[in-house]
Amino acid sequence: MPEWQTTYLWYEVTWEGDPQDDPGPDVDFGDIEERYPELYPSYKEWQEFQEKIFARQFSADSENEDGAPSSAQLIAWAVDGFLISCWLVLQDDVSAIEYAPADVAYHMERSNLEAQFWGFIKDIIHLT
Repeated sequence: MPEWQTTYLWYEVTWEGDPQDDPGPDVDFGDIEERYPELYPSYKEWQEFQEKIFARQFSADSENEDGAPSSAQLIAWAVDGFLISCWLVLQDDVSAIEYAPADVAYHMERSNLEAQFWGFIKDIIHLT
């Protein structure tokens, strides 16, 4: 389960190219904005929606929150996350991405994007 109030983007701490002395494995918002300024607004919006979902699930006063997200909103969020992952894995400084929006993880590399895409589409259709 992802950690609430993080960026939901983590370094692979066993990969030698990632920071080894970072206090936490999650990528800082400032780093995301600096490295990927064209992605940052979409990424921040995606992350904020996840925060709203967590707040509704775990907040003591969740009855004061807006209603639960619809299945269409959850599917759109999952698709957004998949597309963000595709964009990231195509960047020169990224070798792989693991995107795990639910019980299934998609291990994405440039060489397997098509297969991961079809697997994701097959899985997302079953959510509707």
